[in-house]
Amino acid sequence: MEGDLQRIVGRSLRTYRVDRGLSQEDFAEMLGMHRTYLGAIERGERNLTLKSLERIAEKIQLEALTLLLPEQAGSMPAPGDQRLTQALAHPIRARILSQLNTGPMTPEELAIALDAPLGKVGYHYFVLVELGVITAPKS
Repeated sequence: MEGDLQRIVGRSLRTYRVDRGLSQEDFAEMLGMHRTYLGAIERGERNLTLKSLERIAEKIQLEALTLLLPEQAGSMPAPGDQRLTQALAHPIRARILSQLNTGPMTPEELAIALDAPLGKVGYHYFVLVELGVITAPKS
């Protein structure tokens, strides 16, 4: 859906800020931007360029892709955390994470949506669960 990635980036940045006990004003200063602009980003009202996203990620010592993880990823990894690198080590995992941006799905639903074998999708889905990048839906 249009604007989903903007909202995901905004929630990711807010989660990062709150997890570290930073005020919006302090975080904005750290990023070199105005507090009201950061607020608009956190609310998903601003459409960042990829270059801006990369700059922000560099300043907070995260991979830019980390900020695009779906909401169910939980708290942001600490700088140097290898979860994202491991999560994206296989191309189908990136496709799974992208598909999960639309909402929670079971491995069976993902296999259909990705037009991929259930065994392959299921394996990589549970690798992402084990890495703590996603949570499995309650049965």
